[in-house]
Amino acid sequence: MPETPPLPIIYVRGYAMRDKDIQGTVDDPFYGFSRGSTHVRIGADNEPRFFGFEGALLRLMTDWGYTDRYERGLQPGPTRPGVDGAGTAGALDDLPPGIWIYRYYDVSTGSHGHDDTTRLPIEEAAEGLYDLVRHIRRERGQKVVLVAHSMGGLVCRSLIERTYRMKSELASDDIDRVFTYATPHGGIDFVRAADILEKARDFFGPWDMDTFGDDRMQEFLRVEGDEAREQAGFDPRRLLDTDNFDPSRVFCLVGTNADDYSGVISKVVGIKSDGLVQTDEASVVDSPTAWVHRSHGGRYGIVNSEEGYQHLQRFLFGDTRIHASLRGVEGLSAAGGPRHQAEVTLAIRGLPILLHERTAAHHCPIEVEPGTEIVDLLTTYLSSDLVPEGGDGWMRYVISLKVAELPPSDRWGVGFDFRDFTEQLPAWEDRLLVAIRRDGEQHRTEAVWHSAGTREESRGAQLSISLPEQGREVAGPDAAVVLALSEWTPARARSS
Repeated sequence: MPETPPLPIIYVRGYAMRDKDIQGTVDDPFYGFSRGSTHVRIGADNEPRFFGFEGALLRLMTDWGYTDRYERGLQPGPTRPGVDGAGTAGALDDLPPGIWIYRYYDVSTGSHGHDDTTRLPIEEAAEGLYDLVRHIRRERGQKVVLVAHSMGGLVCRSLIERTYRMKSELASDDIDRVFTYATPHGGIDFVRAADILEKARDFFGPWDMDTFGDDRMQEFLRVEGDEAREQAGFDPRRLLDTDNFDPSRVFCLVGTNADDYSGVISKVVGIKSDGLVQTDEASVVDSPTAWVHRSHGGRYGIVNSEEGYQHLQRFLFGDTRIHASLRGVEGLSAAGGPRHQAEVTLAIRGLPILLHERTAAHHCPIEVEPGTEIVDLLTTYLSSDLVPEGGDGWMRYVISLKVAELPPSDRWGVGFDFRDFTEQLPAWEDRLLVAIRRDGEQHRTEAVWHSAGTREESRGAQLSISLPEQGREVAGPDAAVVLALSEWTPARARSS
């Protein structure tokens, strides 16, 4: 790995509902972020086999040279107004950058000697996070990276959108980028049959659960007199002031596995979720987003997953950003024509997992609306540092693409016709094999469809690959997958 040290990381954990959940959190030096997993995978012999993921913190330490930020058991911590912080450690100022845990639940437990054990409101938690960010920024002269799970992402959003703006400061001056796992950026909604429960949650707010409703989110995501947000209508998924922080610096990882999340809550949020957060509410508008078949937490949770770590390290240390889109799709989006869905997966050579997975089976396909000109497929990051030593320098991956035609609403009212499609079969599917390498300041890209075998290549920032003949018959004569490549600066220390 390069010798330039990485930027400091601050981890911000999610919601702890009950008092015993808070106590369990504060009893862990890493607030649960050190947890790994030992889940089974089906091998080539069709038998389950062990697959261990050591945890993202340990992987960051072993892969990228991070160290934890504890010195004699101390690090700067949050405080309540007028109360001295027991966790402050000035000796840390001499240490190299590393991983910090924002321990904002410490002040809410009596086991740490606090008389007032009420939960910190999101606004106060964001203020404490601001103090920690400024401490690191002041002592090290470096920006920080925020990595958050679930409600922790809302603490980060409140910091960026409310705290910094109230102080008339730019969040981008202190924060380099933000990575969120399964954060309810749009709140937590219940399915229609459970609307009454959602209204009761927002009205009574037990255990501060109203945090995830629109009214409360408006309070901690905007400043008083924020007329622009009030006039435009409140959409918590949208960053209001992009000059304050660019949404392209926020990566959102969305989970799609509701079945593996235990508890009644998975029933009231519905199957289009990770068991707690609905997939439509788990991203920031105009931010890079990836979907993985993981649940909100537990044994198959999104934080303690190989998929999550691979996205995290590439977003932090990748040097190439790739956006794939499908264009020229008038055959899929013609007004009055049949409706279509697209499914897409991404596999990177050498990884035993799918890095991106939007499929109908996981209730998250891409809906192609009438009049659509561009279908966004995925955004990912590649790192030259992760290319195996002794190899040929190519970064290889495969995009699997499937297009399905949906039956009209009156499908069974028009009689049977042998020309009708079969619902269980795609109208078209194929795999695009892509290889990218850096030649000095340029990218060299090669791509070939699995079914066609005709190689296309580019030495520029964009490569357009026409769909094979069968694909063009379905999507349109000009249909093509376009790969747009751009430079991405790794999160490493540099002069401020």
